Amino acid sequence: MLEIFDILNSTLYSFNPQGGVTWDFAFEPLPTVMLSHAAKSGGNILGVKPEDGNSYGKCLQYVAHEPY
Repeated sequence: MLEIFDILNSTLYSFNPQGGVTWDFAFEPLPTVMLSHAAKSGGNILGVKPEDGNSYGKCLQYVAHEPY
């Protein structure tokens, strides 16, 4: 995950349109213990199963600001 962070940190900030932009990058842990509880209550929308092992999700979002 550190490698992903370093790559994003060194590249995303070079994209700066007029007015600016706010970046948000999040890692969401998906531990097997959580997935096993989800499996007991009908599963999850991602289709990830406890047998898949510990994992994580990633979310990249940006908000472009209008120039003033």
